[in-house]
Amino acid sequence: MKLTRRNLIAAAALPAALSARNAAAAQPQGSPSQPFYMDFTESGEDGGPPAIAQIASGEILFKITTIQKGTGDISGRLVERVTQIHPPDDERTMPITTLWRLETSQGVLEGYYSGMWNQGDDQRVGIFQMGEVLMVPRAFGYLYRAEAVYTAILEADRVRIKGALWLRRRS
Repeated sequence: MKLTRRNLIAAAALPAALSARNAAAAQPQGSPSQPFYMDFTESGEDGGPPAIAQIASGEILFKITTIQKGTGDISGRLVERVTQIHPPDDERTMPITTLWRLETSQGVLEGYYSGMWNQGDDQRVGIFQMGEVLMVPRAFGYLYRAEAVYTAILEADRVRIKGALWLRRRS
């Protein structure tokens, strides 16, 4: 290798790059560089019918409990209590807030996320929410206050759902 200023700078940066790579590799699951990832689908369990009511402002209050089966880096039963309030004549784009409970073989995690519900022309709904973990068992203690990111597609039949949940400890 020819000794040039460029090569010296690259050689000087190599130990730091290797150290950063080794530090990232040593990060536990759920860390900023190694988030937990879970795929979920509708579980076949019935969370009950939705509660729908018109509130004093004329808007619609919609509440439902859903249950999904999750697999991946973290597996378990994802139970969500969903709340939406929207104008009576618009269900295409609306805010959504969810309190969730993830039941795993190592204990239960609980938290919230909120975001948007966007219905496409094909009647399928894209859901994107962000929040955090508020309760953890000892096995997942390092995930307390971790970031939770939820994405899903709800099919036009409003029953079938596929999505993902990431849990990532804040840096």
